[in-house]
Amino acid sequence: MQYARQEAQVLTSYPAIADLFQSDGVDGRLLILGEPGMGKTHTLLAVAEILWQRASRNSGPIPVLVNLAAWAGEALEPWLTAYLWEEYRVCQATATTWLQTAQLTLLLDEFDALSSDRQRQFTKGLDILLRSNANQTAILCCRRQVLEAGGITFSYFNSGVHILPLAAQQVKTYVLAKLRCSLAPH
Repeated sequence: MQYARQEAQVLTSYPAIADLFQSDGVDGRLLILGEPGMGKTHTLLAVAEILWQRASRNSGPIPVLVNLAAWAGEALEPWLTAYLWEEYRVCQATATTWLQTAQLTLLLDEFDALSSDRQRQFTKGLDILLRSNANQTAILCCRRQVLEAGGITFSYFNSGVHILPLAAQQVKTYVLAKLRCSLAPH
Protein backbone atom coordinates (compact mmCIF):
# COMPACT_ATOMS: atom_id res chain seq x y z
CA MET A 1 0.00 0.00 0.00
CA GLN A 2 1.56 3.25 -1.06
CA TYR A 3 -0.24 6.56 -0.91
CA ALA A 4 2.73 8.90 -1.03
CA ARG A 5 4.09 9.90 -4.38
CA GLN A 6 7.39 11.01 -2.89
CA GLU A 7 10.15 9.21 -1.05
CA ALA A 8 9.37 8.03 2.47
CA GLN A 9 10.39 10.58 5.06
CA VAL A 10 10.35 10.81 8.82
CA LEU A 11 8.22 13.63 10.20
CA THR A 12 8.98 14.45 13.81
CA SER A 13 6.51 17.22 14.59
CA TYR A 14 2.93 18.28 14.02
CA PRO A 15 4.03 21.37 12.04
CA ALA A 16 5.96 19.03 9.72
CA ILE A 17 2.76 17.04 9.12
CA ALA A 18 0.83 20.28 8.51
CA ASP A 19 3.55 21.37 6.06
CA LEU A 20 3.30 18.03 4.24
CA PHE A 21 -0.50 18.40 4.11
CA GLN A 22 -0.16 21.81 2.47
CA SER A 23 2.74 20.90 0.16
CA ASP A 24 2.60 20.69 -3.61
CA GLY A 25 1.65 17.21 -4.71
CA VAL A 26 -0.24 16.47 -1.49
CA ASP A 27 -2.50 19.47 -1.99
CA GLY A 28 -4.48 19.12 1.21
CA ARG A 29 -5.44 15.46 0.98
CA LEU A 30 -3.80 13.26 3.59
CA LEU A 31 -4.41 9.95 5.34
CA ILE A 32 -3.25 9.46 8.92
CA LEU A 33 -2.70 5.76 9.45
CA GLY A 34 -1.66 3.82 12.52
CA GLU A 35 -2.50 1.04 14.87
CA PRO A 36 -5.02 1.42 17.73
CA GLY A 37 -3.78 3.78 20.43
CA MET A 38 -0.93 5.24 18.37
CA GLY A 39 -2.32 8.79 18.49
CA LYS A 40 -4.07 9.20 15.17
CA THR A 41 -6.85 11.36 16.60
CA HIS A 42 -4.40 13.31 18.75
CA THR A 43 -2.29 13.97 15.65
CA LEU A 44 -5.39 15.00 13.70
CA LEU A 45 -6.35 17.51 16.40
CA ALA A 46 -2.81 18.87 16.74
CA VAL A 47 -2.55 19.39 12.98
CA ALA A 48 -6.04 20.95 13.02
CA GLU A 49 -4.86 23.55 15.52
CA ILE A 50 -1.93 24.46 13.28
CA LEU A 51 -4.19 24.62 10.22
CA TRP A 52 -6.63 26.81 12.16
CA GLN A 53 -3.84 29.24 13.06
CA ARG A 54 -2.66 29.35 9.46
CA ALA A 55 -6.19 29.76 8.10
CA SER A 56 -6.91 32.65 10.45
CA ARG A 57 -3.77 34.44 9.19
CA ASN A 58 -4.10 33.57 5.50
CA SER A 59 -7.87 33.11 5.12
CA GLY A 60 -7.44 29.47 4.03
CA PRO A 61 -9.92 26.63 4.50
CA ILE A 62 -11.22 26.31 8.07
CA PRO A 63 -10.55 22.90 9.63
CA VAL A 64 -13.69 21.21 10.93
CA LEU A 65 -13.75 17.93 12.84
CA VAL A 66 -16.24 15.39 11.49
CA ASN A 67 -17.04 12.30 13.57
CA LEU A 68 -17.88 9.60 11.04
CA ALA A 69 -19.42 7.37 13.69
CA ALA A 70 -22.51 9.59 13.28
CA TRP A 71 -22.80 8.78 9.56
CA ALA A 72 -25.60 6.31 8.83
CA GLY A 73 -25.01 5.81 5.12
CA GLU A 74 -26.88 8.74 3.60
CA ALA A 75 -25.54 10.85 0.71
CA LEU A 76 -22.36 12.48 1.95
CA GLU A 77 -22.75 16.16 1.03
CA PRO A 78 -26.28 16.56 2.46
CA TRP A 79 -25.16 14.65 5.56
CA LEU A 80 -22.16 16.97 6.00
CA THR A 81 -24.47 19.98 5.67
CA ALA A 82 -26.77 18.57 8.36
CA TYR A 83 -23.77 17.60 10.51
CA LEU A 84 -22.40 21.13 10.36
CA TRP A 85 -25.76 22.40 11.64
CA GLU A 86 -26.09 19.81 14.39
CA GLU A 87 -22.51 20.07 15.68
CA TYR A 88 -21.52 23.67 14.88
CA ARG A 89 -24.80 25.50 14.20
CA VAL A 90 -23.76 26.46 10.67
CA CYS A 91 -26.97 27.15 8.74
CA GLN A 92 -27.71 24.95 5.74
CA ALA A 93 -27.18 27.64 3.09
CA THR A 94 -23.80 28.63 4.53
CA ALA A 95 -22.69 25.02 5.01
CA THR A 96 -23.65 24.16 1.43
CA THR A 97 -21.73 27.17 0.10
CA TRP A 98 -18.68 26.37 2.22
CA LEU A 99 -18.68 22.75 1.02
CA GLN A 100 -19.19 23.63 -2.63
CA THR A 101 -16.45 26.28 -2.53
CA ALA A 102 -13.99 24.17 -0.49
CA GLN A 103 -13.81 26.65 2.37
CA LEU A 104 -13.51 23.83 4.91
CA THR A 105 -10.81 21.26 5.55
CA LEU A 106 -12.69 18.10 6.50
CA LEU A 107 -11.01 16.35 9.44
CA LEU A 108 -12.55 12.90 9.20
CA ASP A 109 -12.24 10.75 12.30
CA GLU A 110 -13.79 7.47 13.50
CA PHE A 111 -13.76 5.80 10.08
CA ASP A 112 -12.89 2.60 11.97
CA ALA A 113 -16.18 2.84 13.89
CA LEU A 114 -18.15 2.22 10.69
CA SER A 115 -19.08 -1.32 9.68
CA SER A 116 -17.09 -2.70 6.75
CA ASP A 117 -20.08 -2.16 4.43
CA ARG A 118 -20.40 1.46 5.58
CA GLN A 119 -16.65 1.97 5.21
CA ARG A 120 -16.83 0.94 1.56
CA GLN A 121 -19.94 3.07 1.03
CA PHE A 122 -18.30 6.08 2.69
CA THR A 123 -15.14 5.60 0.61
CA LYS A 124 -17.20 5.80 -2.59
CA GLY A 125 -19.05 8.89 -1.36
CA LEU A 126 -15.85 10.63 -0.31
CA ASP A 127 -14.16 9.80 -3.61
CA ILE A 128 -17.12 11.37 -5.43
CA LEU A 129 -16.95 14.48 -3.23
CA LEU A 130 -13.20 14.88 -3.74
CA ARG A 131 -13.35 14.11 -7.47
CA SER A 132 -16.11 16.66 -8.00
CA ASN A 133 -14.27 19.41 -6.11
CA ALA A 134 -10.54 19.53 -6.86
CA ASN A 135 -9.98 22.18 -4.17
CA GLN A 136 -11.61 20.26 -1.31
CA THR A 137 -9.09 19.46 1.41
CA ALA A 138 -9.41 16.57 3.84
CA ILE A 139 -7.53 14.50 6.38
CA LEU A 140 -8.84 11.05 7.24
CA CYS A 141 -7.71 8.94 10.21
CA CYS A 142 -7.93 5.20 10.18
CA ARG A 143 -6.11 2.03 11.05
CA ARG A 144 -3.91 0.71 8.28
CA GLN A 145 -5.25 -2.81 8.88
CA VAL A 146 -8.82 -1.65 8.26
CA LEU A 147 -7.87 -0.45 4.79
CA GLU A 148 -5.90 -3.58 4.02
CA ALA A 149 -8.50 -6.02 5.39
CA GLY A 150 -11.32 -4.29 3.54
CA GLY A 151 -9.37 -3.79 0.33
CA ILE A 152 -10.19 -0.08 0.64
CA THR A 153 -8.31 2.47 -1.40
CA PHE A 154 -8.92 6.18 -1.37
CA SER A 155 -8.25 7.27 -4.93
CA TYR A 156 -8.23 11.00 -4.24
CA PHE A 157 -5.83 11.17 -1.30
CA ASN A 158 -2.35 12.20 -2.35
CA SER A 159 -0.25 11.06 0.59
CA GLY A 160 -0.32 9.38 3.95
CA VAL A 161 1.38 9.53 7.32
CA HIS A 162 1.89 6.26 9.15
CA ILE A 163 2.26 6.79 12.89
CA LEU A 164 4.70 4.34 14.39
CA PRO A 165 5.07 3.33 18.04
CA LEU A 166 7.75 5.12 20.01
CA ALA A 167 10.95 3.23 20.67
CA ALA A 168 11.79 2.50 24.31
CA GLN A 169 14.52 5.16 24.33
CA GLN A 170 12.07 7.78 22.99
CA VAL A 171 9.62 7.01 25.79
CA LYS A 172 12.41 7.18 28.39
CA THR A 173 13.68 10.51 27.05
CA TYR A 174 10.15 11.96 27.06
CA VAL A 175 9.36 10.81 30.60
CA LEU A 176 12.67 12.06 31.96
CA ALA A 177 12.16 15.46 30.32
CA LYS A 178 8.68 15.72 31.86
CA LEU A 179 10.03 14.75 35.28
CA ARG A 180 12.78 17.38 35.06
CA CYS A 181 10.19 20.02 34.20
CA SER A 182 7.92 19.08 37.07
CA LEU A 183 10.81 18.99 39.56
CA ALA A 184 12.37 22.26 38.43
CA PRO A 185 11.85 25.24 40.77
CA HIS A 186 9.09 27.55 39.57
